[in-house]
Amino acid sequence: LTGHSLALLDEAIPLILDRTKHLITKRGKILTVGDAVVGDAFDRHLRLFDGAGWNSVYNNECCVFYMTAAQREALMKESTDAHTGFTFEPVDVDREGDTIHNLWKYGTVLEITKTSLRVLPSICARNDRGEMVGWAMTSRLGMISNLFLMPEYRGRGAGRDLELSHAKEFVRRGLRVFKYVETSNPTVYGGSVRSPLWTLWTSDDEDNNDTKKPCPIYYRMFERV
Repeated sequence: LTGHSLALLDEAIPLILDRTKHLITKRGKILTVGDAVVGDAFDRHLRLFDGAGWNSVYNNECCVFYMTAAQREALMKESTDAHTGFTFEPVDVDREGDTIHNLWKYGTVLEITKTSLRVLPSICARNDRGEMVGWAMTSRLGMISNLFLMPEYRGRGAGRDLELSHAKEFVRRGLRVFKYVETSNPTVYGGSVRSPLWTLWTSDDEDNNDTKKPCPIYYRMFERV
């Protein structure tokens, strides 16, 4: 398996599980993020962990999109003003952090979500009544994450502008601009593929040297039986 040291994984994963055993035992779940080889290795070791049974609750495939230097430059020239009826503002973490965490399927610990909202770039969209109707934040991995719009506000272009406004803050801070997009979301995935501001992370296809193929990442949630 090119690019992986299975021996290193088999050495490292038990150490990770042992160091975090008290947290895993308390919460009864663990989220892994990595390619298929990493996810399968965790699955294998969890079957032997603490004598309990563990199930893979979901295994969501994502692809990585990033912005090149030229795309970041083009982004800063792009108009991303909020559409009529919306304003873009910082998140009020004390008042809105619980809502964001509860609607984020990859959110694991409330206080970690709130800390990320406080110390890393985040943004929300408000309607003309001042109600939060969408948001985007920065994950612990340093990427644009948890882009969300309430269903009744979708399809108006606000999601795109919200995401790009958030990406501009990354550029201002000198951060890499990248995101994971679920392949099961054809609207966002297809829009990202077609967008001149995003580049899909690919590698050489070993079966066809003339083509590139995406490099998928998997979010896998394991829960104690």
